[in-house]
Amino acid sequence: MVKGEKPGLFDAHMHSAHSSGFPLPAEKILLSCAASPRDWPALLSESRPEARIFLGLHPASLPAAHAELPPLLEQLSAHLYSAPRAGVGECGLDRRYYRSHDRKSQEEALRFQIRLAVSLARPLNLHQVRAAGALAEVLEEEQPGTPLIIHGFKEKKETAERFIRLGAFLSFAPGRHWEDESFLTLFRAIPRNRILLESDWPYTEDPGRSYMETMKAHYEAVSAVLGIDKEELCELVKRNGKVFTD
Repeated sequence: MVKGEKPGLFDAHMHSAHSSGFPLPAEKILLSCAASPRDWPALLSESRPEARIFLGLHPASLPAAHAELPPLLEQLSAHLYSAPRAGVGECGLDRRYYRSHDRKSQEEALRFQIRLAVSLARPLNLHQVRAAGALAEVLEEEQPGTPLIIHGFKEKKETAERFIRLGAFLSFAPGRHWEDESFLTLFRAIPRNRILLESDWPYTEDPGRSYMETMKAHYEAVSAVLGIDKEELCELVKRNGKVFTD
């Protein structure tokens, strides 16, 4: 970083396709995810140099008929081949959708995307809700070796350790969990070279705030938790995130 230059805020997970028109300062760096086929075209046309795009198939976006899944995954592959700077994601496992898309179906889509990321040497932006153990099992079996982000992490220490052993970065979003002392204890124990911060914009718990208000407040709160100043935190997260942007 040039002397006197302020490090920009790094956002490890957000959805610019769902928030068109918001101002994006030049020093802002974000990883923007398309979790559904209807969002892929918007991100493929993303021209802002600050944005690194990720294209994936989220568990909620799996087709109702299993026969429709292979063509959809091939379409995703074609898009990623045509976009050499795009990462893979948001994809993962989500227990909330096991009734409509059981674990086996979700794992099939996830494993395809993991293997696609490996074959293309692309990073992965991963989702899980109430399925952290299952996601860790899949990653332990696949051993992708490509840069990994576990988005919206707020699980147990043992789960964090499993992901970190796989080389993953844990990305932390704003929310009420920052008021929970057990979560704060977990967060402070995470190696600092594995920490990323995200907005998950526009899916925040405080929709009354603008995007930049959300990010600035998040960085200020986390810097207080770690006992470091905001600029040091910005530089730390930006340094950790370089593997996903370079």
